[in-house]
Amino acid sequence: MTRSNDFLAAAKIPFIYAAISQELKSLSVELRLNLAKETGLPLFLKALSKDENPAVRCAVATNANSGPEILEALSKDKEKSVRADVAKNANTDSEILKALSKDKDWNVRFYVVLNANSGPEIMKALSNDKERMVRYAVARNPNTDLVVLNGMLKDKYDSVRHIAGIRVTEDQFQSLGLTTPQPN
Repeated sequence: MTRSNDFLAAAKIPFIYAAISQELKSLSVELRLNLAKETGLPLFLKALSKDENPAVRCAVATNANSGPEILEALSKDKEKSVRADVAKNANTDSEILKALSKDKDWNVRFYVVLNANSGPEIMKALSNDKERMVRYAVARNPNTDLVVLNGMLKDKYDSVRHIAGIRVTEDQFQSLGLTTPQPN
């Protein structure tokens, strides 16, 4: 057994997790924040994901080493900034993003649209979002299919219609194997 596997096995023992959690609480917010940003240790990330300070939880949410279990828990955080940071994380899977696409805060939904793991199903659902900026982002997203973009050509806002029109034209040209004409 490697040293890394020994550490992970030991981390599963509840009293070790509790001891680490307690020790982390004794650190300053600045140290916990830096640790949340930099650590790759799942046990530390798990403990810091439950920190009382939202900035620390945000740092865990954006940490590339945060796994699906941690991101799922943080996707239900009471703070919208934490949920938005989960939506920004490139490791957030499509199921978590699908749940976040129904978030009450439009910023969270906006960041869901910007995440590359948000597929066509999420784009379709958010193409009718009540917030114009979310719909605008959907129209710009490469995962938005032509049928959805065609529907967005009837949006009540000119900016959304405009970008959808540009994307429809580009997609149509590409589907014919042509390149989009560029102005001189």
